[in-house]
Order: sequence, then structure tokens, then C-alpha cells
Amino acid sequence: MQTCKLNYAAIRGVRAQFSNAVLFLTPIAIGFVFDQTGFYRNSLLVGAAVMLIAAFTFFQLKPSVKEPALEASRPETN
Repeated sequence: MQTCKLNYAAIRGVRAQFSNAVLFLTPIAIGFVFDQTGFYRNSLLVGAAVMLIAAFTFFQLKPSVKEPALEASRPETN
């Protein structure tokens, strides 16, 4: 079980770097689009499309399967 926790933390740490970059750059990009066009409609439509794709992808995920415990790792109690 410890391995799963370590893998989860590593995956979350790597994902956080990308998430933070997107969270930093998105307002700058939307502001640039607003400065060029004078309205937010296109930015909001793109954001809505990305959210719909994310929701669709989320609902396609299957539940994880737990790995069976290894019998060799348990100490014998005889």
C-alpha cells in the first residue's frame, strides 16, 4: 500500500507543475484576447469547450482495480 501512496504523490507533484503553469498563463492569454478583440466571448467559448471535453473524458474513466495482496509479504503465524 505504501507504494501506491508514493506513486500518487509523485503523479500529483508532476501534474501540479502543469496545472500551476496553466493557472498562471490563462488570465494573461484571456486578457490578450480581450485587448485584441474587445470582448471575452471567444475566450469563454474556448474555456467552455475545454470544460466539456474534460467532463466527457472524466465520465469515460473506469474505476481502478485494487491489486491483490501478495501472500509472500505476509508473515506466517504458525
